[in-house]
Amino acid sequence: MPAIIKSNEPFYHLSVAGCERDLAVCPLKDGLSIASFVILGDVELSVNCAAELLKRVPPHDIMITAESKGIPLLHEMARQSGATEYLVARKSPKLYMSSFFSVEVQSITTERRQTLYLDGADAKLLEGKRVLIVDDVISTGESMKAVEALIEKAGGQLAGRAAILAEGDAADRDDIIYLEVLPLIEKDTTMPQTPAETPAAEEPSETLTTEESNEPKANPGKNEIIEVDGVKFRRLAVRTHVVTPADDIWDVAKKYAAPHMQDGDFLVCSEKSVACSQRRAIPVVDIHPRPLAKFLVKFVYKSPYGIGLGIPETMEMALQECGTMRILFAAACSAVGKLIGKRGWFYKIAGYKAESIDGPTPYTIAPYNKCVVLGPAEPDKTAKRMADAIGHPVAIVDVNDLQGKVLGASGPEIDRTLVPRIMKDNPLGQSGQSTPMGIVRRA
Repeated sequence: MPAIIKSNEPFYHLSVAGCERDLAVCPLKDGLSIASFVILGDVELSVNCAAELLKRVPPHDIMITAESKGIPLLHEMARQSGATEYLVARKSPKLYMSSFFSVEVQSITTERRQTLYLDGADAKLLEGKRVLIVDDVISTGESMKAVEALIEKAGGQLAGRAAILAEGDAADRDDIIYLEVLPLIEKDTTMPQTPAETPAAEEPSETLTTEESNEPKANPGKNEIIEVDGVKFRRLAVRTHVVTPADDIWDVAKKYAAPHMQDGDFLVCSEKSVACSQRRAIPVVDIHPRPLAKFLVKFVYKSPYGIGLGIPETMEMALQECGTMRILFAAACSAVGKLIGKRGWFYKIAGYKAESIDGPTPYTIAPYNKCVVLGPAEPDKTAKRMADAIGHPVAIVDVNDLQGKVLGASGPEIDRTLVPRIMKDNPLGQSGQSTPMGIVRRA
């Protein structure tokens, strides 16, 4: 398998350890895309890959991985091998750490530095031991280098490096153990694009290969024009790459939206894409709900339009974002409200931080389909910076099939009452459409 292949398909078919998976293809940068390999929540994949890797890895005394996608694989390898413990290098210092070692790391999906931490007590378990590093995917190898540095600081001895997949040029390395190659993907400009079916609840995904596919237009199934108080507005969805923490959202708007905007236009931007660029998308596996969160979700109304705070993980993040006392007070007021037939008191008191928390859903584009996404930080300031970058007013909106709300506005030219009415049918898309922004223009 070559390190780079050419394809316009929205999915890459992977066969590994007896498992067949279709991986969503996500644009990265410089014309390259990656196939999103997600082991979190996939029990069969974890069990089978762990068994195959254990057949190939060298003798070792203990195993370690970097938080977080390698954790289910490492856990299953420990279980199958009879190991009683394993270690995880964390992405932030934790309260239980009385002391810690730390090193910086940079991965393929981010241009920003991150830091890995190892508790001092855990480090003692590595001293003089043969240590096997385990991960789901090896790409640049920077994460493994950081873990190696932690092992060296702790006085351990590197036994080997193992992963399910070697991505891109990593497949040429002779110092790693892996099961299959995961190629990087270039657009195939010699072949016409062929539409393929995407998962349920998603519209057909198109690769950004032509000027026509980049042209803002209404999403399938949505009306381009809406009339509000006798005035007609066009809503033109703007297709972008998958926004990640490597992006500044104002640069994304400048690249994809600004070239198509005219005098009098304003831009609407999904709050989720802003939050994802601000590192406010937290993998569910990294959230550990406290007993109070598990208790409170029993009283949450389960809406058919979204998870909201209806699972322990989203409730836990609400407790962290808003504070325990505020959430408890909101819950108490909500209970009183229900007794007298009044709804909505909880979010009025808890505030927009609680209301804007989104839970994981299968129709959200990977990797955020397995994340809890918080509301954006400093939405007004962010909207202003986006407006400065593109030269047009900006509204950061939270819109679903029930209601819409402006969370951030670049200035008074954004009518916080009018914008939700223009966007009331939720014309943006964040699954197969990959259109988290939209241009609003008078018709």
